[in-house]
Amino acid sequence: MLAPGITKGPSGCSHAAATNHTSDHRHHRQRSKARHQYEKRKSVGLCAYFGCAASAATTHRYCRPHLAKMSESNQRRSQSRKERGLCVSCGRRPQFWGVRCLVCRELFGKNGHPLPLGARRALKLYRNAELQFEIEQRQAHARFAIRKLLADETIRGNRARALYLYAGLDTGSWRTYGEVARVMNLSHERVRQLLYNSKLIVSRMLNDGVPWKPLTREVTQRAWPKTQLIQPVTDSRSSINVQASNA
Repeated sequence: MLAPGITKGPSGCSHAAATNHTSDHRHHRQRSKARHQYEKRKSVGLCAYFGCAASAATTHRYCRPHLAKMSESNQRRSQSRKERGLCVSCGRRPQFWGVRCLVCRELFGKNGHPLPLGARRALKLYRNAELQFEIEQRQAHARFAIRKLLADETIRGNRARALYLYAGLDTGSWRTYGEVARVMNLSHERVRQLLYNSKLIVSRMLNDGVPWKPLTREVTQRAWPKTQLIQPVTDSRSSINVQASNA
């Protein structure tokens, strides 16, 4: 059922659809004709503006008067878009960190990057600050868990002292393995062995939300001695014949 005021044509399609098709076809023909005239005038060196008999300016496709008019028109359009807060290139999207929108910045920006240098620098500083804040939060939670372990005497002896120095509970700043080794007068490897199980316990308490890299339990394999195959001793003599000679 057609809407009121719309009738079918001879071919069965509605009158409005036929009108739209005819209008699109006419518009396409006009554009093709204009494009043909533009290419023809450009090839002979005339101003590409239709109806202008002047020659085109050097390295341009229009004459000087028309170039000046186009420049003034572009300036008025850009100023109007700036006053409305729209992109000066497309005029459809709002401006972003300048006079162009985010999409047009990618088309006209240097190196094809949509963000300006100032915005990229600000984002980098923000990411670094966010990462530093996360590290400080993990260090604070780890220190609290270590204080709890030391207060409960879950870890004792050299392991407790190494963990105390490593977390920097006396100075407030974390120490490296080398600094702990110098204070305890031990080797770097020995300090790592003392701290390994303690760090595993703290990692389980905080669900791996710790300021160091994830650890896995070391599985020590017992070095069994190589088995030696015992070769059977065989005698080449299958039987021993003892002959007694009578004197």
